[in-house]
Amino acid sequence: MSVKLVPIIFIDSPESFDKIETGVTSYRQLPEFVKPVYKKWNKLYNPSGDFENIVWVTKKYKKIKQDIVNSKLKETSKRIYLESLCKILMSIDKYKYKKFIKDTYITTKLISLKEAEKMANQPTTPNELKSTLPFHDLMATADALYVNYMELNYVDNYENRIAMLKALIICLNIYQPPMRLDLLNLQFSNDNPIDTSSNYYNISEDVFIINNSKGKADKQFIFDLPDNVFMFGSKIKNLIHKSYSDLPRNYLLFDPLDVDNVIIPSRYYKVILDSTGKNIKQNLLRKIYINHYHLIHRPFLSPAIKADIAKRQLHSVKTAVSNYEKYELANIMSP
Repeated sequence: MSVKLVPIIFIDSPESFDKIETGVTSYRQLPEFVKPVYKKWNKLYNPSGDFENIVWVTKKYKKIKQDIVNSKLKETSKRIYLESLCKILMSIDKYKYKKFIKDTYITTKLISLKEAEKMANQPTTPNELKSTLPFHDLMATADALYVNYMELNYVDNYENRIAMLKALIICLNIYQPPMRLDLLNLQFSNDNPIDTSSNYYNISEDVFIINNSKGKADKQFIFDLPDNVFMFGSKIKNLIHKSYSDLPRNYLLFDPLDVDNVIIPSRYYKVILDSTGKNIKQNLLRKIYINHYHLIHRPFLSPAIKADIAKRQLHSVKTAVSNYEKYELANIMSP
């Protein structure tokens, strides 16, 4: 399979690579999700050695990779085992094994593409066709809407209001972890909120303030907008500031027929349908986002990033991290 591959973010980005913990020699210091597979390999390749000292892997890693690639494991399982091997080696010495890790991770990317091709050839039900869309397609849609709107010489009319709404709604759900429908009642503020229970976007500080969310009415959430692996904060800021300059208003997402009122859910979903061609509801958008960053970046998605995504989606961090670990462990242990 010949394919042009994107850079391996955690290896090719010096900033990300520098943040990866290395110099680990103890089993107890390994990430929880690779411990079960390490136990398997220890029994197979190091039966009489020191279990706690993981450095023995550096003498067997090529053999382990060869056995994984040549095994009869499912493609998904091969990918997960290879990623686990990368994580263990990176934990031991990310500098010495950098090239091997990158080459191996490229192999996992090829396996992922093979899996995607296989899935694409499987029959899809009409309901699935109506409600699913790959994340990279959503990102492409967001990018196109962003560019079109940022280059738009805005004149206030219904057509341009819709163009603004499409860019705002899609980009707010793709360039950052999607919230629930808390976005629908976000107001604008240059300083303090209109009332203590309101959700708003602080224009002067470029932060989202969530004072009232489902099940969390008594807790305030303040979200800044960085640029990092999973967020495009500068784009969101540019988009919001241009939209407010073009159309001063009370609500971030407004009714295109009456800008003094907030957009209603049915019109919000109609904008998503018109933008993507798919009838995608908010819960599905959130799942698509999580699945993408969980699957594409595993095993290099750190607990801190997982926690940040969970917070921005207004999930319980403890529950979200627990679900990540269950999912990863289930994949690693699958036959």
